[in-house]
Formats: sequence, C-alpha cells, structure tokens
Amino acid sequence: MTPPRTDEAPAPPADRPYAGIVFPFPTDREFDYRIPASLRGKLRPGSRVAVPLGPRSRRGYVVRLLDEPRHAADRTKDVAKCLDEEEPLVAPDLLPLTRFVADYYGCSWGEALDAALPAPVKRRAGDPTREPFVVLRLPLSEAETLAATLPVRFARRSQVLRLLVAAGGAAPVSDLRRSGVLPQAASALATLKKEGTLAVESRPRAAAPRSDAPRATPPAPTPDQARALEAILPAIGTGRSTTFLVHGATGSGKTEIYLRAMEVAAAKGLGVLVLIPEISLTPQTLARFRARASDVRVLHSHLSDHERLEEWRRLRQGECRVVVGARSAIFAPIPRLGLVVVDEEHEATYKQQNAPRYHARDLAVMRGALAKAVVILGSATPSLESWRNAQTGKYVLLSLPRRVGSRPLPPVEVVDRTKTKPEPGLPLSISRPLAIALRETLAAKKQAILFLNRRGHSSHLHCRVCGHVARCTRCDVGLTWHERISRLVCHYCGREELKPAKCPACAMGAYALAGAGTERLEKDVAALLPAAKAVRMDSDTMRTRGAHERALDAFGGGATDLLVGTQMIAKGLDFPNVALVGVVSADTSLSVPDFRAAERTFELLTQVAGRAGRGDDGGRVILQTFHADHYCVDTASRHDFEAFAKREMEYRRKLSYPPFSRLVRLVLSGKEDATVRSRAETVRRAIDRELSGSPKEVETLGPAPCPVRRIQGRFRWHVLVKLKKRPRAEELELLARLVRLARGWQEKPVGGVKTILDVDPTATL
Repeated sequence: MTPPRTDEAPAPPADRPYAGIVFPFPTDREFDYRIPASLRGKLRPGSRVAVPLGPRSRRGYVVRLLDEPRHAADRTKDVAKCLDEEEPLVAPDLLPLTRFVADYYGCSWGEALDAALPAPVKRRAGDPTREPFVVLRLPLSEAETLAATLPVRFARRSQVLRLLVAAGGAAPVSDLRRSGVLPQAASALATLKKEGTLAVESRPRAAAPRSDAPRATPPAPTPDQARALEAILPAIGTGRSTTFLVHGATGSGKTEIYLRAMEVAAAKGLGVLVLIPEISLTPQTLARFRARASDVRVLHSHLSDHERLEEWRRLRQGECRVVVGARSAIFAPIPRLGLVVVDEEHEATYKQQNAPRYHARDLAVMRGALAKAVVILGSATPSLESWRNAQTGKYVLLSLPRRVGSRPLPPVEVVDRTKTKPEPGLPLSISRPLAIALRETLAAKKQAILFLNRRGHSSHLHCRVCGHVARCTRCDVGLTWHERISRLVCHYCGREELKPAKCPACAMGAYALAGAGTERLEKDVAALLPAAKAVRMDSDTMRTRGAHERALDAFGGGATDLLVGTQMIAKGLDFPNVALVGVVSADTSLSVPDFRAAERTFELLTQVAGRAGRGDDGGRVILQTFHADHYCVDTASRHDFEAFAKREMEYRRKLSYPPFSRLVRLVLSGKEDATVRSRAETVRRAIDRELSGSPKEVETLGPAPCPVRRIQGRFRWHVLVKLKKRPRAEELELLARLVRLARGWQEKPVGGVKTILDVDPTATL
C-alpha cells in the first residue's frame, strides 16, 4: 500500500469563500458550498457542517477550502451551520488517512471520516454527569421467569430482560446499544416500558477509569529482548517510519519491548498508540502500561458514552500521550504520533466487517508512514502477509525464540479422538487423558484453562428417526441450543425458537443434542469436578460492563480454579498458576470452508497453548482432535511456526492466494436467489471487461453461492478476484480500477440486489 501524498501546498487560508464537502453515505462525490460571511474563518478541513442537500438538511464534512466553486456559482448553496463550536472534530493528520481508507477499501470519504469519530463524540449531547439507565420494575427472579416464558415471537423482549437480569436489574442505555440489543429491540423496549415492566431514568454516570496503578520497576531485558531493543529504540523520533515485526514465542516478553519503546517515545514528547485485538485483554494490558507510564488512556466499545467522549477529548487536547484500544482506536486523535504498536497482529478481529471494511493492522502501518512513526507488529504466530513482508525486507524481522527466564514451552499431548471411545463416567467432550490431567492439576492447587471455540450448549439438534437438523428459517445455518434460556438461537440473525417436542419433518422422532459448546462444557466440568470453581468467558456471559474484569480478577486472584471459554481466552492472558490448558476440540475452525482455515487453527492452538507454563513450575497442554495427522495440528503441537508457514506458503503460492495475490471479494445479496445469481453473473462479466487487458495478472472466480448462502432472509452470491503480485504501481492501478467499478454498484443497488466490496477479506464465508 502506498501512502497518499502529503507534500501538497500549505493549508489554504481559513477565510476562503467556498468549501468542498463530503457526506457519510455511499457516494464519493464532493459537493461545493458557499461559506457565508458569518462562518468564514471558522471552518477548517475536518469541520462538521449542516448543509441543504435535496429537500432536507444533511450533516457533512469539510475536506477542502476553495477560492471558486467547481460548478456554476449560481447553483451553489450556502453552508447552514458549523456543528463544531471550537476546532474541527477530525484532526488534520487524519484527513489523508481517511482519504486512503476511501480509495483503498472502496467506501466514500464521508463514510471513512464518520468511522473516525466515536458515536458519543459526534452526539456530544446531554448532561455530562448523568446518563439514561434502563431499570427493571420487577424482582430479578420474576424478570428471569418472564424472559424464559415469553412466546418466541417476543424474543427481543426476552433479550432485553435477560441482559438487565445479568446486569443486576439496571443498565445504561449505551450498554444495550453496545451489546447489540439496540437498536433492533427498540420497539420491544418501548413495549416493556409501556407495560410497566421497566423504566428509563437518569442516573449519575459511572466514574472514569482510574489510572493511578502502582509503578513497576522494569525487569532487566533478556539477551533476545536487548537485541530487539537495539534495533527499535534508536529509530523512534528520527522522522523516518520503520515497521518492525517482532516474532516472539508465547511468554518471550514482547510486551516488555512495547513498554520500553513507549517510555522512549513519551520521553521525546511523542504520542503512542497501542492496539489490542480483544476487549478481554484490556484489563491486563492496561495494568502493565499504567504501571510504567503516568497517564495511559483507553478506548474501546465497552466504555460508557461519557467515558468514550472524555477519553477522546483528553487525547484530542493533548492531555495524555498513550492510548490503548481495540480496532477503532486506529483513528484516535493523538498529537505528534511517534509509535504505533499492534499486539497479536495476526488477529482477524482487526478487520472491520461493515463499511468501511478496513484492516486496523494495515492502517497502523499506513498511519505510521504518514506520521513518520515507528510501527511494531507483534505475534507468536504472525499473519502470513506480515511474515512475507518480513521475508522480502519490507518489514524488519526481530525474533524472541525463548521464553523469559528460559522457561520451556509447555509440552503438548495430542489425543486422537478417532482412536478413543466414550467411557463410563466421562462426558463426551472430555477424554480420559484430559480428565486425569484436570484432577491432577486441581489436586496440586494449580489452575486450568479449557478452550472450546463454540458458544452455546449444543451446536445443533437432529432428529433421531429421520436425521432432520433444526435450521434457521432466515439463514442457512443450524440453530444452536442454549440451555440456560431454553431456546434455539441463530448466531447469524439472533432469531430464537422453542425446541419442538417432535421433529417437524417426520412428526415421529424427538430431537437429540449434538456438538458441545462452552455452556455444555461448563456443565460437563461441574459434573466431573463438583468441587472445582469454574468461570465461563464467551460472548453470552461477557455482555455487561465490567464482566471481563470481574472474571479475570477472580481467576487471577485464585477465587476460581478453571477458566472455560472461547477465543477471548486464547491469547494475551498471563497467569503464572495455570499449569494445564485443555483444547477440547482443535477441529472447530479447521472445518470452516475458507482458505485461511489451517492458518486460523494453527494460530488459535499455538496461542491458547501459550497460556500454560508461565510460572516456575511449568505446565502442559492436552489437545483433542479428530485430525491428529493434519500439518497445522502437528506443527502447533511442536510450537513450530516456521514449519507451518513453509507448508502453508507452498499451498498459497500454488493457488495464488494471499500473500501471493491481493484478494478482492464482491458479495451480492437479495431476496430472490435467481435474481442475485443473475446479477452476480453480470458483475462477473463487467469485471472481465474492465480488467481484460491484464489476463495474466487477474484471476476471477465465480460467481458462486457463499458458503453461508442465506443470512437474514437474503440470498448471497460472491465473486472473488485475485490480483496477482506485480510491480506495486501496476497492482494498485488494477485495484483502483476495480474499486471504481464496484463503487457504482454499491451506490445504486440494481433490482433490489445489494453489492458489498471487501478488499483484503479475512474470511470468505
């Protein structure tokens, strides 16, 4: 990726009479407006304004000031209002970054600018000391019973009630919005309020997070760390951007590299941005950084609206220099940015799944280039794209092959489930070796982690007589049984159903539960180890504010013995008392129909295995699988990333998949399957015509039905375009032509068929 030009002429005078304005919807046109005399000198690039557009007033962003309009002056309308009373909300250094997002990922500049601002910042409304809360008017037990007994057609009401029960009877409206309950359940909320089941009232806002953590004395660097620091630290503040890929074994001390780099950058008066992939990692990561810096702020979606607004304001005004955050923090307004860190850079959660579909890791590299800052990408299992960039010299590769204190990596025992049989007294999800290891671990007063990347109780239900599988009526996926709420749930659209007494297909058999999820695993562990105290961490149990902190504090403090969870417990956590990690099923992600399936599986297995053996007494890993001979399982069991990368690279090179090509995906969706297919064929032909002059550099696949063919009642087909690696200018020119073509389809749906453009997709489901 090539940075947009930043060597243009100096900023124009602020009193110019016209402004170029873009809007946060899918059209990449700039519209020229006259700046009335009352607003001249107040508007800057990045300012938000209200302007007339068609029959109504719309909110837009000023992106440039002009001496003359670029169309007839007599048709130029006036800017109605400046929405930013002081300085522009969008910092000047973010304008070229958002322009790049628009050009590369195929959204409008207005959409990119809108994504750069958190929703509370754009609203900036209300009493800063109070916020609206939704409060139950029933006892918790009655509300829980009501949620379980409401008819399925009132599923949204059940969801609202369950979330409020989990929150203890009251939750800020912003929490319901972040959890996904709102805005989908707005009408359900209104109905419950009208019935008197709940009320909305103003309450004091929660106090902002404290940053007065006790200071820690830096440990002496290991020889591996010292060599890495010798390369990184002198590069900070030189006015040149360098990207370092720190490939370190789990427990090798990558975080210490980040901390020392942060200290050097802060000492030079430079800003620091640290990206982490999961909100669940925030408490531990934040504690480490706050123990080494005076004022570290945090930005992620689990903060209240007021907290997010306050943190953003502090950053914008330069009151603090270090911010730790999740994906959207890539747009944090950090003055004099000198260091960008992307921890666990391989994680797919850095990819935004709705417009604009940016990848925060790649934007981190771009932002570093624009700010002339040092960028550090860190991982025990680097993405193959980053590994390839390091191999070709685009990134500087730094290795930390050994754990701190020369602790060995935990030995991994692979249990081949094709050769084990169900045993009396043991649940199906837990093999005898894992059961024995769990008992031994708890008897030794140590802790264990059980990893299963599937939530719910049972992944599907099938008829014992005819084999019929319960499926969502709106999505082409099986329904998952959630026992706690006694509902079948679609994990794509959220639809809930009651479990039928008889199979609807044959009207004879009863449904049988199959495929364990974390809810069932928690139940199995309780039956196997009744004296053990377990905590479950998945998206069902971690929906309320502070849930991550409470669960990890309980585990870290020894109040619980077992941590059961999905991928949110697979990386970044550092608990020295964990002596055992059990991978209940290594095959969950391996069976996904996606070319990255082996890479995702290797990453998860290696990362979760790395949670064991971080204390002086060592640890071990037991990995259960039905594919013991698969190369990703074999290499993960040996902690051998380079062997895995070599094998996987051979496969990718042969099929021209990334990193040996740039992948672009177009997803078309509509209510009629035949109409969507026809439109997809038209799109394929248009692509072939547009790129016909480069047949050797372009490979187009499809159209074909998406692996998940229907979601929320819309049929889905996709076309994949591989832009094979060429000289950079040629490759980006081909991409630009394809993006321009796809933009028109996104702006104007044809025949009810919507088109989505996804550049560098991390999944093709």
